[in-house]
Amino acid sequence: TEAKSDTLVNLEEYTGTYTISGTTDFNSVIVTLENGKLMGRADVQPTANEMKATATPDKFTISTNEGAAEITFIRNDQKKVKGLKVYYNGVEVTGEKSN
Repeated sequence: TEAKSDTLVNLEEYTGTYTISGTTDFNSVIVTLENGKLMGRADVQPTANEMKATATPDKFTISTNEGAAEITFIRNDQKKVKGLKVYYNGVEVTGEKSN
């Protein structure tokens, strides 16, 4: 259906590698699209986990072995995804999209 293809196109916007700045347990977050689901993992994790959309645009939740995290994607003035914020274990880190 048309709505589903729109959803896939929208999810595709989020895919890429995001380089994390600051002192963290990981250096990057890799976001991929697998079977219509947005998947995310830190570079130190062996497998990706599904990122579930929330009621807030550009905001997702993800559950990992290390616990749950919230991921909010950041857009530039042209509405293109340029980075993300990750909240986990009471910490917030920011990543810039590198590809």
